[in-house]
Amino acid sequence: MEKPLAINEQIFNYVLTWPGHTPQSYADQLNKSRGFNAVTVVTCINQMVRANMCRKDPDNRVQVIVPKYSPIPSTKKLQQMDKKKAKEATKIILPRTIEHAKTILEQAKIEVPVPKQPSNTLTAAYVLENISLGEGVKLFEALTRAFKG
Repeated sequence: MEKPLAINEQIFNYVLTWPGHTPQSYADQLNKSRGFNAVTVVTCINQMVRANMCRKDPDNRVQVIVPKYSPIPSTKKLQQMDKKKAKEATKIILPRTIEHAKTILEQAKIEVPVPKQPSNTLTAAYVLENISLGEGVKLFEALTRAFKG
């Protein structure tokens, strides 16, 4: 007989099965289907993100990045992990010799692309290069309305 899964593991499996939603939408779905507390679901997902089990994209959508569930570390361990990451990020490594420093500087010289100056004329190519998906949908709808009549 199998033992029932912990709530954290059920949430993990749900996110694994249905990636690409926000923590709040997972909370709403799990509240309706399984009766989970919405705050618990959001908190659990945020802890999984902090423990590097999941990641969020810029639109706050979540997806799992580990193959299987492992227990979420305690808050104390997560804080220690955060401190360790901060120390590693601020650690400055100086080159041992001047020659080594010069080679590092020479290797670091890269060509920085210069952004194009915006043109005052609005061409189709300019619009396609500089429009987002959401703006494109709005433009399509506006043009459809304008040319239907």
